[in-house]
Amino acid sequence: MKKALLLLVAFAATVSAQITTDLASIPADWTKVTEMEDGPAVYQTCDGGNLRLKLYKEKGKWYLLCYGQQEDYLFEVKKASGTKKIVLDGVWDGSKEKQQFTFSWTDKAKGLGIWEAKGWDWDFAFVTLWDEVNYPHIAQPCMECWEEECEGMEDYYDPIDRIRAIFSNYVHDGESTDGNENKTKMAKALDELKGKKLSQTDLQLLINVWMYYDPTDFDTAIKKSKALLVANRTESVTAIKYMIAHKREWESADSAPYSELPLLLVELEGKK
Repeated sequence: MKKALLLLVAFAATVSAQITTDLASIPADWTKVTEMEDGPAVYQTCDGGNLRLKLYKEKGKWYLLCYGQQEDYLFEVKKASGTKKIVLDGVWDGSKEKQQFTFSWTDKAKGLGIWEAKGWDWDFAFVTLWDEVNYPHIAQPCMECWEEECEGMEDYYDPIDRIRAIFSNYVHDGESTDGNENKTKMAKALDELKGKKLSQTDLQLLINVWMYYDPTDFDTAIKKSKALLVANRTESVTAIKYMIAHKREWESADSAPYSELPLLLVELEGKK
């Protein structure tokens, strides 16, 4: 029994030793950035969406999820090494087929990095989900893919993706106003989230909407986003604490709306 226990400990040590890079130091969520005529943007194609990545740990194992397009691909990371250029050796989830990825920062201050996949035509620039708001969101017109079948197609896009696009463009443009169409779409997408289970990244987006999406004479998004935060109180508390601990360079603890985060935290922690 003692010998078996020692072998188990040795095996666990060997597995952990194969991941010699601190994967937790790499941001978890990434969005592909496409170079457009007017500069880089988050580009949503009408037939393939836009590639996103999620690096996460679950039950002691690391995974890389590729999603946002027509199919999702999940890989278990078996090995990881490197400093400036990090190599992740993984296998397709549920099989032994190998796949290697590499990651390197191109501009860490702006949240930009390169993810590559060995053997694939896959060498893309990505931006962290946290810094995605610094880039315009462009959706390829549906008519370029589907012609007369486009009516109602917007409803097939995830409401979180619609909220993120409207919010990111509003912040990127730096205006105090937004079009009535966008305001209506924002309100509708927020309504569609009622009763749904929201992730930490979803809630962080809603907190940003609550703080920064404030077109003149339009407080609907502020009220609706706060209602969703209250409805997901326990998870929202965690998301607010994260945002307080990861203040952006331009945010100030002494200036609204960022200075109101601790007050929102106290309010939600006090609700039963």
